[in-house]
Amino acid sequence: MSKPQARDYRLLQTTMSAMDLLQQLVGGRRKARGRPPNWPTHQWWTAGVVPASKIEAFAEKMHQQHHVLLNPKSKSAARAAGASTSYLIMRPRMDRTWRAGEVVSERWVWDYVLLSTVRREPQMENGHRESTPVQWMNRFKLRLDRLGWTWHLTQDEYERLNRALLEVVREAKRQRNDLAAARLKALLGDVLALPRYRGVRQQVISLLTQARGIVRSEIPRLGIYLPNLEEVERVSKRRRVPIYETREGYPKILGEWVYAWRADLLISTGRFTGGLAENAEW
Repeated sequence: MSKPQARDYRLLQTTMSAMDLLQQLVGGRRKARGRPPNWPTHQWWTAGVVPASKIEAFAEKMHQQHHVLLNPKSKSAARAAGASTSYLIMRPRMDRTWRAGEVVSERWVWDYVLLSTVRREPQMENGHRESTPVQWMNRFKLRLDRLGWTWHLTQDEYERLNRALLEVVREAKRQRNDLAAARLKALLGDVLALPRYRGVRQQVISLLTQARGIVRSEIPRLGIYLPNLEEVERVSKRRRVPIYETREGYPKILGEWVYAWRADLLISTGRFTGGLAENAEW
């Protein structure tokens, strides 16, 4: 059997795919067939950001230390034998620096979470504790409530969105012009585009409720759309898709992504700008 290579790391095509996988690994499947009651979950975690130029070396290092590139069948066999297992969940994104409302620099980076069934590194935290929940991109945290595991906005992210939303709502009410209304519509679009998990959905409803309280009587005049509770619930229903679903025009493995990045064949969404060379050496 050939040694796993970092370039063959299978990419998660969407942010929600990464979050779905994290939720599955940290929470475990309570009714998984054939698994003992004490089947370990991947509750130990650490996270960070890696520049695109170092991502292959980073993945290789993580495999040398934690065997993260083993296939799922090998990991399941190891867990059944009582050995610890680890997962590396990674996603690329365009990191932008803004100044005075304009982008002054941008670069590709990779967000990652390293999960393990045991504490393999000193900086690892226990994701099953209320005080140290698993986080993704410093924006979302995974928590267990009475209905099960679900994602929430972190407190900092919720407060940031709340301040921004209330600010543009008040501006739209005060200035009464198309520019202010356009800013509000854009921010509402960002809020409604947040991953549709139960915890996040409840926070989105809270954000919109506060905004509606400010401009309730002026919504028709402003020409803005502030969804109510029922509308958010309806919009939030999503089709369940396989975690490793592939999308046309997007890299499928790490080596393919790195090749496209070096050849400047990626746009900010991560999609190819054009076809890859058929004889490309990953």
